[in-house]
Amino acid sequence: MSLNRDAIEKHLKYLKEDKYDREFYVALLLYDIKGIDNVKDLTDEDIDIAYKIQDDYDSIYNEDMRDRFLYNFEMEKDEEELENEYGLY
Repeated sequence: MSLNRDAIEKHLKYLKEDKYDREFYVALLLYDIKGIDNVKDLTDEDIDIAYKIQDDYDSIYNEDMRDRFLYNFEMEKDEEELENEYGLY
């Protein structure tokens, strides 16, 4: 796979110059982990979870943080499936 080096350098420059704010990183986290790319799919709960996780870690690409976010997402999905199937919760 070939990546556009100029685009990567541009993104690194923006990161280094801190041109992206906290909301950018939360949006990136939601897109990367949950695949949310449409505002219609975005919930306040998703945003709250992503903000809390970002507050707890130094970087959005910290593996522990990504695993924790994915775990929260999977737990939410499992609860919905149980509720739909058995009327639990």
